[in-house]
Amino acid sequence: ARVMGHFCAVYCLVFDKTGRLFMTGSDDKLIKVWDSRTCSLVRTLRGHVSDIVDLSVSCDNRFLASAGNDLDVRIWWLHNGVPAFVLPGHQQVIANVRFSWAMHADLSQSLYSWGHDGTLREWKISSDGSSFSSRVFLTSDPQLLPDSHPPHERKVPEILCATIQRWGSWVAVGCSDRMIRIYLLNSKISRPIRWNGHMDRVEYITSSASGNLIVSGSRDGTVRIWRTDKLLTLVDQRILNLRQGEEQHSSRSVERVKVNMVSLSSDGSKVVSSQSLEKKRKDNKWL
Repeated sequence: ARVMGHFCAVYCLVFDKTGRLFMTGSDDKLIKVWDSRTCSLVRTLRGHVSDIVDLSVSCDNRFLASAGNDLDVRIWWLHNGVPAFVLPGHQQVIANVRFSWAMHADLSQSLYSWGHDGTLREWKISSDGSSFSSRVFLTSDPQLLPDSHPPHERKVPEILCATIQRWGSWVAVGCSDRMIRIYLLNSKISRPIRWNGHMDRVEYITSSASGNLIVSGSRDGTVRIWRTDKLLTLVDQRILNLRQGEEQHSSRSVERVKVNMVSLSSDGSKVVSSQSLEKKRKDNKWL
């Protein structure tokens, strides 16, 4: 069925855990909840003052999280659409929000948000949904950041994508400085593990259910498969070059491949990637 309801483009949507509802977020600043069986509108959620960029549903189906270009993350009670929390803090565009795969031992659960301000933020929501705590992971050492510039003017590596380990032990992020950073969530060590290899920004990252495989796709036209041990020590790396054969024509080429997304099969045996062609402008910069 075709459903009309928003006044502007819809850029994010998600089903709830039962499949009976789905939610859409739009540039009209609204989130709409729909009945998937009848395609009828259930309710409209208002609160963001700018475009909605991403949505996520909690593992217990109680909460809906939304991120907007107003730099706020909002959490809503899914059963009635009532706002639960507004989570401020990001200084630049939020790329995504994702709930953890499972609840913690105390029945609390974590929501993660990341973006172009170079921060990964963890929001831990209490079991009864009455309170939350937060912590921030940085792509740059805060001691190296100049205090004379406000956060939104500091040049830090942007976080473009992330993958959350199934049991909540770590989060791996792909960054604009070509690096992959892995933050250990259960460690007192705040500095991330850094992996270097891509020659351009990391556009997408995913991981296997076991956590021993991490797959990244980059603007450099390669997919990299990183194999680790239980301590996240890099054991092996495979490179799939989607630009193979282009190198000899690279100086005069007007088009080149970049990787947009990657996906890993449940058993970790297959990788699928999607790519597109970048075109060179008259000033020799790539679009």
